[in-house]
Amino acid sequence: MSRSYNLNQGEEHKDKSFGYQLDSEIEASKAPAHELPGGSRYVADTRRMSLKSPSMPQAEEDEDGNVGRTLAENTRCDIRTRGYLPIENYGIIGNLRTVALCGTDGSMDFFCYPKFDSPSIFCRLLDKDKGGHFSIKPVAYTSNKQQYLPNSNILTTRFMSQDGVSEITDYMHIPEQNQSTLKKPLLPWLIRTVRVVRGSVQFRLECFPSFNYGLATHTAHLLTQDQNQFKADLQQHMPYSQQQDAHSESSPQRVVFTTDDPGFTTCNQQQQLKMDLRFLSQCGDYACPLIKLNIDHDALELGLKGPGVVSSFTLEESQEVTFIFREVPPSPNSDSDNKESTHTRLSRMLYDPPLTVDLMDALFRQTAKFWQAWIGSSTYNGRWRESVMRSALTLKLLTYEPTGAVVAAPTFGIPEAIGGERNWDYRYVWIRDSSFTIYAFLRLGFTEEAKKYLDYIQSRCETLNEDGSLSIMYSIDGSKELEEYELDHFEGYRSSRPVRVGNGAADHLQLDIYGELMDGIYLYNKYGSPVSYDMWCIVRKLANYVVDHWQLPDMSIWEVRSTKQRFTYSMIMCWVALDRALRLADKRQFPCFDRDIWLKTRDTIYEVIQTKCYNTKYKMYSQSIETPDAVDASSLIMPLVFFCSPTDPRMLNTIQRILLPPEKGGLMTNDLVFRYNFLTTDDGVGGEEGAFSMCTFWLVEALARAGRYDKKLLSRASVMFERMLSYGNHLGLFSEEVARSGELLGNFPQAFTHIAFISELKLNAKRRFDHSLQCLEEEKWVHHDFRSVLDLFHGAIDMKYPRRLWLWALLLLGCWITGAIAFFFLTDTFSPVYPLLCLFTVISLTSIMAVWRYRMIRSKLETLLFELCDRLNATENLRGIHYHFSYQRSCWRRTIYTLRIDLDDRYQALTGYHTQNNESHRIAIPEVAYVSQISTWDEKHPFVTRTKKTMVKLWTSLVLLGTLMTSAVLGKKHRPSLDQCGRHPAQSCSLAANTTSLGSCCVEKKAGLFLLSQFWDVHAGYEDRWTVHGLWNDFCNGSYPSNCDPKREYTNITEVLVSRRAFRLLQDMNNDWPNSAGKGHVDDFWSHEWNKHGTCMSTFEPTCYEKNDPFQGMIDYYNTTMKLHKKYDVYKALKRHGITPGHRYDTSRVQKAIKKEFNMFPDLRCNTDGHLVETWMYFYVNGPVKRMDLVPTHNNNATNCNSTLIYPTKYPDDSANPKLW
Repeated sequence: MSRSYNLNQGEEHKDKSFGYQLDSEIEASKAPAHELPGGSRYVADTRRMSLKSPSMPQAEEDEDGNVGRTLAENTRCDIRTRGYLPIENYGIIGNLRTVALCGTDGSMDFFCYPKFDSPSIFCRLLDKDKGGHFSIKPVAYTSNKQQYLPNSNILTTRFMSQDGVSEITDYMHIPEQNQSTLKKPLLPWLIRTVRVVRGSVQFRLECFPSFNYGLATHTAHLLTQDQNQFKADLQQHMPYSQQQDAHSESSPQRVVFTTDDPGFTTCNQQQQLKMDLRFLSQCGDYACPLIKLNIDHDALELGLKGPGVVSSFTLEESQEVTFIFREVPPSPNSDSDNKESTHTRLSRMLYDPPLTVDLMDALFRQTAKFWQAWIGSSTYNGRWRESVMRSALTLKLLTYEPTGAVVAAPTFGIPEAIGGERNWDYRYVWIRDSSFTIYAFLRLGFTEEAKKYLDYIQSRCETLNEDGSLSIMYSIDGSKELEEYELDHFEGYRSSRPVRVGNGAADHLQLDIYGELMDGIYLYNKYGSPVSYDMWCIVRKLANYVVDHWQLPDMSIWEVRSTKQRFTYSMIMCWVALDRALRLADKRQFPCFDRDIWLKTRDTIYEVIQTKCYNTKYKMYSQSIETPDAVDASSLIMPLVFFCSPTDPRMLNTIQRILLPPEKGGLMTNDLVFRYNFLTTDDGVGGEEGAFSMCTFWLVEALARAGRYDKKLLSRASVMFERMLSYGNHLGLFSEEVARSGELLGNFPQAFTHIAFISELKLNAKRRFDHSLQCLEEEKWVHHDFRSVLDLFHGAIDMKYPRRLWLWALLLLGCWITGAIAFFFLTDTFSPVYPLLCLFTVISLTSIMAVWRYRMIRSKLETLLFELCDRLNATENLRGIHYHFSYQRSCWRRTIYTLRIDLDDRYQALTGYHTQNNESHRIAIPEVAYVSQISTWDEKHPFVTRTKKTMVKLWTSLVLLGTLMTSAVLGKKHRPSLDQCGRHPAQSCSLAANTTSLGSCCVEKKAGLFLLSQFWDVHAGYEDRWTVHGLWNDFCNGSYPSNCDPKREYTNITEVLVSRRAFRLLQDMNNDWPNSAGKGHVDDFWSHEWNKHGTCMSTFEPTCYEKNDPFQGMIDYYNTTMKLHKKYDVYKALKRHGITPGHRYDTSRVQKAIKKEFNMFPDLRCNTDGHLVETWMYFYVNGPVKRMDLVPTHNNNATNCNSTLIYPTKYPDDSANPKLW
């Protein structure tokens, strides 16, 4: 096997079956079987035959001519009508690039490769003779079952008979999440593992590919591989991998299918496609099974364009064979004179690893872990979770991972009515699906999928059509070219022609797509992450397009191919587009210059719908303005998109109309909803169709929304929903339509149906799982036993207990912090007593309100529990069961809830139960659930633990906050005048600086023009840094003071910094403030800058500090200078603009680069040789200099350099080591 897929031999995996088996079962399966006396094998069927009674009936023959030991009842669910399997008898597997449909009879009848919209290789689903298939199934069996392994898209099909039980596991490999694809890439293989669970089973294999929709011819070649040579190659190429298991055999034969017209460019960038079929045998307790592949040339007589492969083989119990159908990776070019590079060889081996047992185990493990990890991230925990998770897994399968697109369905050409013409290609992405898809992913917790899908949609919006419109659909790669044509050589599913590829509706005008798109963007902004400004610009363009075109007739959601009309659904969605755009602008405060136009147009559309699209005679919303008598199920979208109230009389009248059968003017039959009456509505296609599954879910959701106010409607929705669930197939998959007979029709599985199912279920669960006692009993009360009663009471506590305590805690803490901040600033104006009193009042009032809210919720909880107990006693007293609820509060404010169950003679008589206590026929079962108000010591209930931790953190935060604020206030009264300058100090060299009442410690009143000078000395400092010259202050007229205070002129700078423990500052100064050209001690240079310039800055005078500290001003001067030097890093600023030492540049370019980086126009200084040596940056300051609140300015004499300058390189002769500085 490939080294990349090799398991670490020194690591023992904890879970070898990934939840599908116990480790003990796996270990036992590897051990040899025990032997019975006489040398016979201890296998179930061997023992059964040895115990066979002579009176048992002789072997009989079933209806297919197969002979078995006894003729069991045939319960097979894989009957093919005229050669076709029912659509509901298929499961789906995939690898997020493409999918395959696997029937319950073990036949893979649909497979497009390598992508969803690629030409088909297996397509018996649409032509039983010429479509091609890959079938593996037992020769004789009486029952078959199909299911997914839990929490995955790994499909298993089990065949059972008297002779044995076998199992076929189908999947396509997907690497684990966050797994390096450079070491373990995705292998686009079809993997089918055949295993015998019990007995001995004979199998029949058929592999008949039909490339390019059955149009391309192909050849088949049978190749034989020497096992000894395989082992030698394995050892040579993969020396670190495990040796081939002695109990397995790696594909002694393989068949290579070659076609010159696959219909796409292969991974080798060639027109020729090679696919091969190979296998891996595991021997189990016997010798390896004999599997011989044979080329079948008779397939040409059935209409196929090339030969296929057939094989008959028998597997015994514990034997296993894995078949792999894949594209042959590129092989090394033996004719080339150049030897294959190591990188090329390793890359090739990643996609063509040797076929071993360890490899297949690794592929299965990675695939299983991927699906388990993905579905495990879901946040849904409501009812019907298994059905919801299956719909989510199906949606994920329909996702094209490279772009994030979600196809409407993975199939094409499946009819909407048997023998009809409505046979469309759904392997594309409809813009219409965007909001529903995003909503489904977000509500289930899959935010990453929602983000990728929105990114895909955003990319499409960036390439609008010439008129500013969107195409209604795109390919999974974003292409608009979806030419529709017919496959005349295919007979279609059960003779339903024509079979169409491509989609002619791609260029339709369907104005409804803008509403769905805007709703999707709005939902993602609400439940996902905030949308960007670029997305908002797209929203504005599309909203303006809707304003200009909403009145045009179009083809709407059903994509009619007759006369264009002004459909009600399209106008509703135009209203949604403008409504969501306005909401988004308000929510995010985006610039919206056309708000008035959008608002006026939105209201106009609403008025038109209510006046021209509502039929007062039939009391219903019509399909369009042109067809006022036609009812359309798409009007059910109104309450779902908040166009109208779910209890609006007009909406309820429309729902009642739809609930009628078609012959009475409605759309529903057998609780299934048609999208419109196809017998009376001309859609330009003709023919019949089934009921639309999505419309049925829409009706259920509309009823559920209205059921919030009318329980009868909620009950009707529940019944309809339960019945609709039964129309899913055995795996929980839904098709586009359902026939009157209950048969699934249309492309399968359809994403829109599963999305509508998720949307309805999320809402239905929300409506039914409210806090009412009736719904609580409906959902929790299942069996009349004690455990269910205890679960019922626990459920009541869980539902009524105050939720989101952390949110309340944060709210309280926020109020306290707000009060503390206000107290902090009010102490500047008022006496500390009054703000302190206000702070105490705020904390007290918010605490009292929190405690009051908690007690109110606790009171409601106790009332609910008492009512629940009374309701239970009303029915359970007849069975001799009495429930007594009580509670007790201790001095520690702890509440103990107790449920006591008393059983009397009637219960003993009905159940035969007798207590061991002869003195009393009453048994008490105390079940205690603790709910704490503030704090307890020994509670076990999770809500109590959460409350306890929350309250402890809250009060701890309060204590810390009080301590910090007290320290701040007490320290504030002793702070020097430097911090009393206010939050909005005056600016130096301004009129306010001279007129303000603040002293010289708060503003530089005279010398207020500051200059930061930085050196580029080629003999000093680091090679990638400028050095500091100094921080100077000039008078506002341009002259400057110097040596203003001789008493504060110091020479022992290093000694002062060390005594004040300013070690970090001293280190920075040593690195970036060297003496010019390295002459003299640095203390001389530092003292020169302070004595000449620092002493002239009034905000650094000793009177500005506590106790008139004579040195703190000097330290602040140096510290401020170093901070400014780091903030205005000239070297990095120039480098970002491509200006590096050692070159000549335009002076203006250097100035503009610094100006762009720092918003300061620098004064560049050059020496006589034209070398850049210094930069001066001018600025004013607001308040004290140490605050570094700078206002950039510039000097009129901007530079003394010529038009060009030289940016010299440091240390040209290596005369100094920069590390010494």
